[in-house]
Amino acid sequence: FAVLGGYLLSKIRKNARLLLEITDLPESVFKLGMFNNFLTQKITCGVFKHIYRAADHIITLTPGAKNHIKDLGIDEKKITTVTNWISDHQPTITPNEIRRVRIRHRWGDQFIVLYAGGLGKAYDIMTLLHAAEILENQTNLKIIMMGDGENKNYYINYCQSKKITICEFIPP
Repeated sequence: FAVLGGYLLSKIRKNARLLLEITDLPESVFKLGMFNNFLTQKITCGVFKHIYRAADHIITLTPGAKNHIKDLGIDEKKITTVTNWISDHQPTITPNEIRRVRIRHRWGDQFIVLYAGGLGKAYDIMTLLHAAEILENQTNLKIIMMGDGENKNYYINYCQSKKITICEFIPP
């Protein structure tokens, strides 16, 4: 809905430019089964295609999103991808910083699996929790979930009810 508001404001205000940051493609809600109505899907996709065309510039977080928008017939020159991850070719975290984080969280020399992201409906966290159930007897393993979302308490309660102790939830 924020995209619609921005689009309408860009039409109302003279000389306003419409810059979109697309963090999630609208088609995702249909592919995840959150909405199954065919008419709603067609209207939503049509409206977004129109807004993409009207935009002065579009920023995506992934090359896949950029390709998807480009495949809709949108000029590639007005789409920029800005990823939000750290390149492993340019390490920005020093060994001392890593040590401090491990000490602060009492992780010692355990093997850490880190999930950093949303803990909502759009993410299949249950797959990770089912894997944690299988790996529960691994004493040198810790699965860290760093994030927040509407299902976070459900996941915490699930781990407690299944006595999954290798999972730890920390704030973003």
